[in-house]
Amino acid sequence: MLQTKLQRSELISRRASEAVVWGLKRLTLSNRQVQF
Repeated sequence: MLQTKLQRSELISRRASEAVVWGLKRLTLSNRQVQF
């Protein structure tokens, strides 16, 4: 039970970090498009 909770939180944090990285990439891409 405790192990599954740890795995679930790890998966959530991984997804969150991926979403943050994706959002940052998209922001930099849009900023570049605006500059050019």
